[in-house]
Amino acid sequence: MLKGPSIARWLYPSGGRTYVDTDILVPACEFGRARTMLKSLGFSEVVEGLHTFEQSVKVEIEFARRPALGRGPDDGVDLHRNLPMLPTPDEILWEAFSAGTETIGVGDVQVCVLGRTALALHVVVHAVQHGFQSHTSEDLCRAITVMSVDDWRPVADLAARLGIAGILGLGLRHHGVGAEIADSLALPYLSPADPWSWMLSAPRGSASLTEFSSALTLRVKAQRIRSKLLPSPAWVRHMSRRPDAHGRTLLLAYARWWWDLAPAFVSAVRFVRVRRRLAKGDGR
Repeated sequence: MLKGPSIARWLYPSGGRTYVDTDILVPACEFGRARTMLKSLGFSEVVEGLHTFEQSVKVEIEFARRPALGRGPDDGVDLHRNLPMLPTPDEILWEAFSAGTETIGVGDVQVCVLGRTALALHVVVHAVQHGFQSHTSEDLCRAITVMSVDDWRPVADLAARLGIAGILGLGLRHHGVGAEIADSLALPYLSPADPWSWMLSAPRGSASLTEFSSALTLRVKAQRIRSKLLPSPAWVRHMSRRPDAHGRTLLLAYARWWWDLAPAFVSAVRFVRVRRRLAKGDGR
């Protein structure tokens, strides 16, 4: 189990940290079986009917279960095989995060949660991923407050093994004390050509568009760009919040999608050009 109760108990011992869904990480090879199991328990995918190429680039699927008679509010589960936008292969992330897990009681069951090192790293990555918005900034600030430089050393080692030391440095440097920790650990600064740097300042959607430039194969590059330019009707309905859109209404939803995507696409093209110039040693 990612985040949720483990963060609440660690960083909010007096209370005040709530969560409305459950994030679960599974090995990529078990992702399909986990989807089937959730459906057998009465969950359904929030967005069903995605194209195959869309499913191949998504590292998480959101599930919901409607309340039955006598039950509480809607249950939500985000099923992960990786964390969004990380360059780390699924298998390597699972191996690192599943090592050193802890067991805690949630309700009347015992669940595996991330060990403190992986959890601290996840707090930082989550804050960067969401642009330090909402509770993610407070989570990060509290983690920086309760952990010493020595506590952060194994976190830095783990980030280096996963190829995300620059992301850890970016997150820690968002706060003054965290910047001192990052400098003490000699964490690298992110290059202007890194997608995570770009994500914090570029138009919505451009960060995910630029992911194709770092994909290892042409097939993956094509899948990533296609998932943005030619999304399925199911995805467009979901993003436009028009679940019943058909015919002309659906066409209008597509038109709005492409209209909103235009500035992001221009920004992504500029990003790729910046990466090429830096690769050639031209800093202009």
